[in-house]
Amino acid sequence: MAHNIYNMSDKRYSDLKKSICGNQDVEKLVKKAVMITGKKEKDIRNLVLKAMIQIEAQTGNSALEVYAKAVKNSTPLFDSTSQTNKERAEAIALRWIINYSMEESFDLRLTRNIVDAANNKGIVVSKKNEFLEKCARNKK
Repeated sequence: MAHNIYNMSDKRYSDLKKSICGNQDVEKLVKKAVMITGKKEKDIRNLVLKAMIQIEAQTGNSALEVYAKAVKNSTPLFDSTSQTNKERAEAIALRWIINYSMEESFDLRLTRNIVDAANNKGIVVSKKNEFLEKCARNKK
């Protein structure tokens, strides 16, 4: 490994921390992860920051842009038989991203899930497609 991506004194870390501190979308992810995992908010926030650094390193794009694209790609349009509102759909997408990130090292899996969802592939997007197929079957 050429450099340590976990170096908390790194300039990338401090710049990224400043940019996501007030970001409402990332705060939703942190709050949802705290509710689901039961871990302390500070621990989850650090894991999310590590994941965002890894996302920038892997993609070369802004972590916030990749995250927004990932949430958009994994947000279901329908809930059972009717169209769902934006907040509910986003909450479902975040729940899926977090649940599939808990299977191994949270920050590594979160990175993989966000990057895959931003590229419109991976387990979270397949879950969305499976969910939409189920909704379509229920409509008939």
